[in-house]
Amino acid sequence: MSRNQISRIRSTTSGPKGSVASEPFTVGDRIYLKLGRFGTRMIHRAATVALLALVILADYLLVLFTAVNVLPNIAALVQQGTGVTMDMRIDAAIAGWLLPVLFIAAAVLVGEVFLMRRLWRAARSLLSRMSRSLFRLHDEQTKTPATAQGSPKPRATKIAAAS
Repeated sequence: MSRNQISRIRSTTSGPKGSVASEPFTVGDRIYLKLGRFGTRMIHRAATVALLALVILADYLLVLFTAVNVLPNIAALVQQGTGVTMDMRIDAAIAGWLLPVLFIAAAVLVGEVFLMRRLWRAARSLLSRMSRSLFRLHDEQTKTPATAQGSPKPRATKIAAAS
């Protein structure tokens, strides 16, 4: 999209509130104008890969830290608190030490999964906002009057194959 096309979009005063014509250029708009659609897509893909790799690395480090440090310390704490020793019967050791440790480990696992999902959702939300900012001019340019007014797109029908 050239600067002339953007200036024509800007000069229209009949655009709905929230359209490109009524708002100043954002950083995403400037990137789109400077690099074009292809360059903007490459930046978006690189940012997506980098951010999701960072989230996966954070998840890995969280799980590794929990497995190496937190769970053994919890097991030792439960053993000291219950007073289970090696000369006790196996059923007493299971009831007094193993079941509480497994319960706490399951609670820690649920907390980790919750935190990992929150990190993933936050990263996807950030990428979605970045995508809307980067491709706002392209979306405004390719918007047709039917979709701009909010009318539903026609549904594609599936043709059943005769067997």
